[in-house]
Parts: sequence; structure tokens; C-alpha cells
Amino acid sequence: MRKISSTSGFLALAVLNRASNADGAKVANHLYLGDNDTAPVIDFDKADPFEYPTFLNSTNNGPRVVEFYAPWCSHCQHFKPTYVKLARDVTSTNAGADVRFYAVSCTAHGRICNDQGVKGYPCIKLFKAGEANGEKAENRKKIGVESVLSQLGLRSEHEGSDEVGQGRESIGESPKKEGKSELVIQKAALTEEEIAASTHKRTKANVFNDASLSLDFTFRHGIFMSKGPLSLKKKDALRKWINLLKYALPVDMKYSHEQLAALTLKFDDVVQSEDALKNTIAQIQFERDDWSLACTHGHPHKGYTCGLWELFHIVAVGVVETNEWQSSSNKISTLYAAGVVRNFIEEFFGCEECRKNFLKMYDQCFFGRCDRLSTDASLRTERTRELPLWLSEVHNAVNVRLLHERKLRENKPVPTAEDVKSVEWPNRAECPHCWKDDGMWDTSEVYMYLKSEYGTSRFKPTRLRQRVKHLITHEGEFVDSSVALLSHSSVLPLAALLVMLTFWMLREKQRNNFIRRSKKR
Repeated sequence: MRKISSTSGFLALAVLNRASNADGAKVANHLYLGDNDTAPVIDFDKADPFEYPTFLNSTNNGPRVVEFYAPWCSHCQHFKPTYVKLARDVTSTNAGADVRFYAVSCTAHGRICNDQGVKGYPCIKLFKAGEANGEKAENRKKIGVESVLSQLGLRSEHEGSDEVGQGRESIGESPKKEGKSELVIQKAALTEEEIAASTHKRTKANVFNDASLSLDFTFRHGIFMSKGPLSLKKKDALRKWINLLKYALPVDMKYSHEQLAALTLKFDDVVQSEDALKNTIAQIQFERDDWSLACTHGHPHKGYTCGLWELFHIVAVGVVETNEWQSSSNKISTLYAAGVVRNFIEEFFGCEECRKNFLKMYDQCFFGRCDRLSTDASLRTERTRELPLWLSEVHNAVNVRLLHERKLRENKPVPTAEDVKSVEWPNRAECPHCWKDDGMWDTSEVYMYLKSEYGTSRFKPTRLRQRVKHLITHEGEFVDSSVALLSHSSVLPLAALLVMLTFWMLREKQRNNFIRRSKKR
């Protein structure tokens, strides 16, 4: 669905990335590592996941500031230049000359972030000289020289305030703008490149693979953000998320279904530790282990959030399509599905700012959520389509929101009507019938577009697959058919065999009836 411009340039960049040495994978997991223009910030980089940085667990250190971040987090990406400037400004003062600035990637070093109690990104902690326990920055958006020196117990040579971003809105803060409240939504997290007009359209296989990779990334890096077993609330959110995915994902996403089957089978073990979770899905390998160029735009750390939004859209369309063939007792409501997505984001999405904004959008019924989504699972298809349409309106408003933010950061005039049109989705060139003359959506056309992008003609399972009680996995274990779905490659031959068997039984019945009638004569 997303398209990119300057295709040849991105292809060249992709070739260079694949031709690079092993350090390329490290750079994808870090924001500062490999960037020569980020001094004096030091990005912690150790291959051994059990090696702990001395600047965190030792009392033999001077004052220091540590940012815990995720490279895929848009707020972390936007905060990067602010953090580098802060480091340079603080160390240029007499009082802060000895302060050291560090960064820790929670994607590369999840154990460290768990030990430090990091619940969202970016997280800034300040450590006084000689102390091993740090304190979280009082206000990341307003952090500056004075606040850093004050919290570190140092005295500044400055008189008055010299806060970073004083007199303007800080990076990541919502621009003050009147208008529809929907514009306060911050997406999790398309960047400028991802909403730019372009010329390359990805394939359905790309869409499904990108979504599967983001789901896999979430399982490996987003479920355990603290030490110890999951809380009861997190267990419930994870169980319902897995069940929703099993219900809504198309069979084409077979590797995701394998993961969901494995996690369901060993759920009680999985929720005990991150190691147990990772071990459960360790043997499941994807045909492609990198996000498509249409998602990453040549920057690997951007693939996760792009694929995650694709996953949300696939689930929303999948609920509609699955409800079409399910019996009334097995259907799920649009409000239930949306609530499961909401709770997943609340419990397992690490971008703190994005998480808060999405929850605000959901809980305050933006885009008519409270009226459009229903607890009635027996609604006709026309009503259940409100789920993917509602989600797409959220997504679309975010594109406009990002446009406003970009203009603000670049000190450019507010976007014109044509600017807004250029980032609205579906793109008018891709789907001219999706837009009416008054600039509003034709909802029927938009839904058909969503279905073409995120649905699949191979969605409806056969009766045989619904009847099978147990299947054997590639590991020789038995799993319930509601957990592991048969692919069409295996269902169709079995269905043909069943038809032949039924035909043979009918013929035998007719033959026996004929023999009995003959004997009576």
C-alpha cells in the first residue's frame, strides 16, 4: 500500500546495505552507533546480551545521563538531535564538563532495560556521581541544561534558564492548533518518507510478510518489559490478542499461524519469562527475514512500525471476512476486536507518547468509535465494515498530523489544502473513486480498496478444516484445529478424498438397498 519515490536510489541503498559487513545489523538496532555526528553521546554496544554496562551498575562513576530508546520509535528518532544538543550544551559548561552522556538500545539490550524498569521510550535517567541508581528525568519534553545540572546536584554557571526548546514546542509535543480534536493523535509511527507520494506499489506478499515480521518482532521484544512473569492483566491482554490473530489473520500468513499455534500450546510457560517465549518460537523461520523496501525506505529500523500498522489493518479486514462465514455463535463483535487491539497497545507497545495518544483517541471515542463499533456480533457485513474504516480514518488523520509536525519542525508555513491532499490515503491516483467531489470518502469504494490491500480471496476455510479435531505439527506435537490452521495445499487433497469417499458410500448404500429389494421379490 505504501509507495516510495526515487526507487532507483532506494534500490542502490538496499544493495549497499546487503553488501555491507556484519556491523550493518548492529546499526539497524541502534540510533547513534555508526553516526559520527552524535558525539559526545556514547551508544552502548556489546554483542554479549549478559554483559552489563559499568556506567549503570557501578558506584565508581561520575555524573551521567542515560537515554533508553528503541530505534523504531518515532519519538526516539525525533529526540535524537535534541539529546545530542543537550549533551553538547551541558558538557560545554564548567559545572557539566564531567557529565557523560550514554544511550542504550532496548531492542539490542532488552535485559538491561528490563532491569532498569523502562516502561516506555524514550526514557531518560540521570545518575549522580558515585550512585548506581538513577532517577527518571522530571520532564523529558522540557529537559535542558539547567534541569539536568539541577537533578544531578551540580551547579550551573548560567544565570536564568537555558532549557532546550525554550520558546518553542519541544520535539514530540503536539503543536498548538485549533480544529478537530482528531489531530491530536500521534501514530505509532509513520515518518515523512512513509507518507510521501511515490511510484512503487508493494505486493500482497510484501504486505503479509511485513506484518508477520512486525508480529514476530513484538513477540521477541515487546511482551516482556520488566523482570518476572507477566501480570494477570498482561496475560489476559496477550491471550486475547493471540486469539484475535488466530481468528482474523488469513491463512497466507502461515508462519504467523505457526507462531500463534506454538504460543497457544505452551501459553502457561510462555507468560513466565522472555526466554520461554523466545524458545517457543525459535524454530519457526520466515522465508524473508527483512521488511520490504516499501516499508523501510532503506532504513531497517523503520520497518517495525510500518509492518505493525499493516498488521492492524489486516486484522480489521480479517474480522469482517471471517465473520461472513462463521456461525452466529462464533462471530466476534467489532467493538471487542477494537478493544483487544487497544489493550495490546496499552500493555505491549513501547513508544510511550504513541501509546498515550492512541489510548486517548480510543477512550474518548474519536472518529465516532463509540457509535460506529458495536457489541453485536450478528450485525450485517455493511455494519462490521465500520471497523476497518474507523481504523483507516485514524491512520489517515495521523498522516495529516505528521505533515503538520514536519512543517512545524522545519519552520515552514502551515500545510495548504494541496499539501494535505498529497498525504491523504488512499491516494487519489490509486483509488480515484474513493473520494467524492466534496473531499469526503466514498465508504463502499474505500472498503473495497482496503479489502484489496489487506484481505485475501483465500480466507474462507473448508468445512473439512473446521471438522478436523487434531493436527500434527512439524515437531510431531498434537494441537487443536482452532489453533493450527491447515493450509490450502493440504486441505484441498483431503477434501477431494472426502468427496470420493462420500460418493463411494452413497453408491454402496444404493447397491445394498437394491439387493434387499431383490431378495424380497
